Amino acid sequence: MTVVAVVASVYVVMAALRPRAEETAGRAEQLLSTGPSRVRWAGGHVLVAMAGGVVVLAVAGLGFGLLGAASTGDAGMVPDLLLAALAYAPALWVTAGVGVVLFGWAPRATALVWVVPVHAFVVGYLGQILGFPEWSAKLSPFGHVPRVPAAEVQWDALLGLTAVAATLVVAGLVGFRRRDLETK
Repeated sequence: MTVVAVVASVYVVMAALRPRAEETAGRAEQLLSTGPSRVRWAGGHVLVAMAGGVVVLAVAGLGFGLLGAASTGDAGMVPDLLLAALAYAPALWVTAGVGVVLFGWAPRATALVWVVPVHAFVVGYLGQILGFPEWSAKLSPFGHVPRVPAAEVQWDALLGLTAVAATLVVAGLVGFRRRDLETK
């Protein structure tokens, strides 16, 4: 599921950075002059990014579950693999939060958000093959996700990631509200 979550995080990063693309293209200033607040406009993009990431995870988990159930005859695989995929949602939200905080406070550095999914892939997927130390996985939000269904759901880790994501998003939106738009 780590690879599926990393693929979903690519979507999340692209969607979370859409306001930056609108700003650099010169469309944000025109749109914001028509009435929506900065927080509402950017928050809408963040909501789409976060919800879309969950949809990607759910579709992948459901697909894996249905295929697994069809090949093994065990219908219990469907909810297990759906839960395994959805367990990565808070890590996706943290990824979006990193993008929002960079957009809000350091818009020229938004490309740095790509470090999160790249690190998650390299350490989460290739880490065991390359012999990375286990602590290196904990540098990524994906490293804190329990390996459901092999392990029990650790609600404290998922709630902690959700709290970190919410804090990052709020901080990023506050930063965006306070900074000047880059204009063309």
